[in-house]
Amino acid sequence: MSQARSCVVPHIVFHLLKLVDNSADVIVFAAGKDGEEMSHYSKMSQIGSTSAAKNSIFVGATESRRPSIKLKYNPEGLIGHPDKIAYNSSRGLTFHKIIKPDVVAPGVAILSTCSRHEAVATRRQDFGQTHDNNWMFCSGTSMAAPLVSDFCAVLREALQSKKMADPSAALIKALLVNGADDLRLPKPDRGFCLVNLKESLRCVVEPGPGEQVGFEDVGGENALKEDETWPLEPRKIDFTGDRTGTQRVTLAYSDPPGENLQNNLTLKVNIEQQSGASEEQRGDEGFVAENNVEQVKWDTTSKDRAAIITVRADRIAQLEGSQPFAVVWGIY
Repeated sequence: MSQARSCVVPHIVFHLLKLVDNSADVIVFAAGKDGEEMSHYSKMSQIGSTSAAKNSIFVGATESRRPSIKLKYNPEGLIGHPDKIAYNSSRGLTFHKIIKPDVVAPGVAILSTCSRHEAVATRRQDFGQTHDNNWMFCSGTSMAAPLVSDFCAVLREALQSKKMADPSAALIKALLVNGADDLRLPKPDRGFCLVNLKESLRCVVEPGPGEQVGFEDVGGENALKEDETWPLEPRKIDFTGDRTGTQRVTLAYSDPPGENLQNNLTLKVNIEQQSGASEEQRGDEGFVAENNVEQVKWDTTSKDRAAIITVRADRIAQLEGSQPFAVVWGIY
């Protein structure tokens, strides 16, 4: 469901935003097929309608490894590239400059159920022969979104196995984003990159020796009021052993209903070095507007000693209100 270039938030979006009242509901939407080959901040957004709902997980499509483009001199088709965005996958940002899509997943030449409608018969073999009339290869963000929905279900089940009876939707989104593979493409095209269930699960299952991964689902009386900072005691990640890689820290929260961001939380990470020097990075750096998903990532070296994570409530719209949130971290 995607109405490209729409700047009006429809009535259904308000009801979607009201799902924040039930913090465990995870809503996944397909991006739609209004894409152009490239989308930059200077172009008008291709994302609108319900897909722009800020608390949902909005999914764009990448190519898959299956052949998808048939040529005269290559009847078998060209092999796709999972690290490339599908040409017709809707790009961001939203009209209000919130980053969408949140993530991308393979959506080209995906095996799916086949409709018995006569109009489908002419398209059954577009992406290859299945030898079973009940199945066909399909393409679109409507193929990518169910894959991400499955990932969310697996993450939720893994959390519940760790005695978390009711993990928040914000935690599911933060885990999904933190484990995603970097595609090194413009953020309006790929959001926070290509989902990777194995890496997202690493923060939930038992970590290996020396692995610095973890998460916090913060709510209830610990939710932040305006000008408050979490945690009260510094949350420090010690870099031990020889493990190096890309350290990622992701903040996500379900914002109250409203077209723009109502509450503004900011993620800050202070990176301490062995020499005693330190550097602060913020999760909102490079954003065009405020966003309810923020991420800090950097390549760790032997010079790094530790990282200190803080989250600050810069603005809470409702008087005496507070904002629950989730934070996930790990080296990949």
